[in-house]
Parts: sequence; C-alpha cells; structure tokens
Amino acid sequence: MDATSLRVPRRSPSVRRRRAPLAMLTAVALVMGGAVASVAAATPASAASADVHGTVFRDFNGNGVRDTGNGPRTGLANDSGLPGISVTATDAHGVVVAQTTSASDGTYALTTNAAPGTPLRVQFAGWTSAYQPSGTAGTGATNGTSVQFVTAGATGVDMALNIPTEYAQDSAPLLTAIQRAGVPDPSTITSTTQKPDSIDSNNVR
Repeated sequence: MDATSLRVPRRSPSVRRRRAPLAMLTAVALVMGGAVASVAAATPASAASADVHGTVFRDFNGNGVRDTGNGPRTGLANDSGLPGISVTATDAHGVVVAQTTSASDGTYALTTNAAPGTPLRVQFAGWTSAYQPSGTAGTGATNGTSVQFVTAGATGVDMALNIPTEYAQDSAPLLTAIQRAGVPDPSTITSTTQKPDSIDSNNVR
C-alpha cells in the first residue's frame, strides 16, 4: 500500500461552511444549558412551613367566634387575646415535638420541625378556674376544644375561653326606670282605704 492510498480525503469548502453554523449553535446551546442549570441549582426550593399557628382568646359572648371591630354603640363586645395559655403539640407516638405559651395578644406559633402534613395532637392548658371553654357549634365558630387533632403546617388552630359570670349578651336590652314628682290620680288608686287628697296632714307621722 503506498502513501497515496492512506491520504485522508479533504472536504470541500462548501461542506465546511455548512457545518460551521451548526457547531456554533451547539456550543451556544451547551453554554446556555449550563447557565440555566447553574441558576436552578443556586435557587433552593422553598420548603412548606410545618409550624402550627392559632389564637387563644376571651370569648365574651360564648359563641366560639373571635369578634373584633365592633363599634362602641353596636351593643357587641370585642373579644381579646389571652396570654400565658400553654400550647403543646405531640406526634402519633406521644412525643412532644413543640411547646409554647400564647403571647400578650393571644397568638402562638408551634415550631414542630416535622414534615408538613404530619398528624399532630395540640393541647391547650393553664387557664384559671374562672374560665371555661366556649362552644364550638356557633355559626362561623373557629374555636376548637382543649385537645385538637391537626397536621403540621395548620393555621387557625384557635381556643376560646369565657367567664360565665361575666357573660356579655349581644345587643342586651336595657330597662330604665322613669319617675316623676306629684300626687297620682286618686281615681286610679285601689290599694288604699283613703285617697291621698282626703288624708289629714295632721295624722301623717
């Protein structure tokens, strides 16, 4: 075999010109793909919160709804947050995963560090004997019982307490006694033996 048979055939200039743009496009695609991959890797996905949030409040009318924003002449009380109430979350094995107390406005947040959606048992405790839990069947009630079963990440896990002796009825009726001076009409008096105009002032003692 001579050297002539081993010679690599040369491509024509037209073939080289057609393949040059293709090579350039491939290089650009690789560069852009790497940039997109880098951006995706540098931006971590935001994890869903596993905290449990809610409010402990004093329920003046006992309806299980946290009433707020009522004006001074509406006859409706505004409920207020209750601080210092203990809130504890345990998992399905009875292990305490978070514990806190309600803040000055009654709000609380349990940082459970559990996976979102994990079943949890939330228990409220620590109120004085003057309070008792409000009802849960009122229209629009958000209140739950002192033990509630929720999942990690739940919000609106509320607890309402009221003092029965200080119950505030919505739009309570008011009675006003009206008195006036003077002697009543003698013809309307039937419970005395003497009419006022015939009583001798000398016999009054």
